[in-house]
Amino acid sequence: MAKYNRSSYIATFPAGVQKGIRMAVQNALRKMDYLSPAARKMAVEDAMDSKLSNLDDLIDTRYWLDKANGKNTKHY
Repeated sequence: MAKYNRSSYIATFPAGVQKGIRMAVQNALRKMDYLSPAARKMAVEDAMDSKLSNLDDLIDTRYWLDKANGKNTKHY
């Protein structure tokens, strides 16, 4: 049985997965190019305090969920 699910808070994920999610969120927000650096930083912090499912529209949450659960992952 998987330890993590889409309703899990990102803060409960392994440190390496949290770091990857942070970078993915930062990159996605940077590509949007309408947030100031300060607003982007705040949005990243808000994302890191949320559930994984809250980031569905921003990053590939399935990839990060699989990675947190120790499954072999591929970028799609």
